[in-house]
Amino acid sequence: MIKVLVVDDEEPLRRLLNKELSRKGFEVGVAPDGKTALNLLKNHSYDVLLLDIVMPGMDGIAVMRKMKPDPSSPVIIVLTGKATVETAVEAMKNGAYDYLTKPYKLDELVIVINRA
Repeated sequence: MIKVLVVDDEEPLRRLLNKELSRKGFEVGVAPDGKTALNLLKNHSYDVLLLDIVMPGMDGIAVMRKMKPDPSSPVIIVLTGKATVETAVEAMKNGAYDYLTKPYKLDELVIVINRA
């Protein structure tokens, strides 16, 4: 079973992804911000990280930079509503596997997770 950690400051989106991805057979964890996500990653193993870029406190790019040195880090898929060429390039430079803009289709996200 693929373990997915959803990191997004929007609570309704976290709840929706938790419910829908669980229904699709994934094991899902959630975090409201980058700091919480990094703490969860210290104590739990995840295969895929669904990471928002714009969050209060520590943004998604900062989370990626902190994870980059660790070879056991999960595959990162960036999900953002504030897509720019700059953030896409920065995310890919810091190890993102893929970059999806909100709104995205759940089926499209599931395909990317399975591919990752």
